[in-house]
Amino acid sequence: MVTIHKIQSGRGHYYQVSGDPTVEGKRLTSVTAITGKLSYGSLVDWGVKTVTDTIPEVLERYMGDVVSDYSARAMAESISQEAKAKREAAASLGTRLHEMIHESITNPYESSDQPPLELDIELQELQRYFASYKAWATSRQLVVTHSEEPVYNPLALYAGTIDIVGELDGKRVIIDIKTAGRGARDDMAMQLAAYQRAWKYTKGEDISQALIVVVHADSVAEYPVDLAAAYDLFLMLATIHRRLLAGGTKLFTKGQVRAW
Repeated sequence: MVTIHKIQSGRGHYYQVSGDPTVEGKRLTSVTAITGKLSYGSLVDWGVKTVTDTIPEVLERYMGDVVSDYSARAMAESISQEAKAKREAAASLGTRLHEMIHESITNPYESSDQPPLELDIELQELQRYFASYKAWATSRQLVVTHSEEPVYNPLALYAGTIDIVGELDGKRVIIDIKTAGRGARDDMAMQLAAYQRAWKYTKGEDISQALIVVVHADSVAEYPVDLAAAYDLFLMLATIHRRLLAGGTKLFTKGQVRAW
């Protein structure tokens, strides 16, 4: 019997598989660790830092002595912390929504669409997102057969956990749930394509339809994925990821550095 183990490591995770001699004892990289190389988080952090570092200079230029250097830097730090808090809150919302959806699938009779009256503002927002997903799933007559299903690909040495596998319009489909404010991104498409290939190996079923479903508090958007194109890009990214992790990659020839 093959068992896929998800192992936490620092702020991330990886997978190991028992029962398959081709990957026994090997460390399988998580799909999100690979696609995370295209994550826009680092660019956002850079943008926030650039803006906050500029605030004291701009205030001094236009307001002079009205604002002290201490106040300007305190304002910049406050903006930076606020941006970080919003990013963490968005990540938490996505995680909790996945948990709520999974719970509603595995324990449908214990889940309730109605929030208790004492819910705080954060939980009320989560409930709105969940209600939006439920309305979409009902209107699309989604039939879920698997939820939070681990899969792996022994050839490309990666693994991951699929949000939903089921049926839409009488066809098998793999679905990845997102709460991204601006819709689907390329790294999300590559993630889903990697899951589809891993599902084919793990389950022996070739599912040709895949959707990124972006959930908002009052709407849901579907993004069909070109699986072949997305998987080709994922493999390129996975190769780069492995080379960087392995270390020892020589990108410079021997020679003396000259300063002109």
